[in-house]
Amino acid sequence: ANPNQPLHVIRTKALENTQNVAQPAENWEFKDEAGNLLDVDKKLGDFGFPNTVTLFLSLKAGVAGA
Repeated sequence: ANPNQPLHVIRTKALENTQNVAQPAENWEFKDEAGNLLDVDKKLGDFGFPNTVTLFLSLKAGVAGA
């Protein structure tokens, strides 16, 4: 991923690439390996992650059945 892109752009691309388009992108959130919620308006490079980081994209609590 491009370190100059905000996470919300990466989120949208990831959802499109995996065909997860049933829920709006705003209903999804990024967390790091420790489970910390990440600000989707920050650029990927702002977090200082190593190249091998794993981020988790999941539905926000309470929206799965919406």
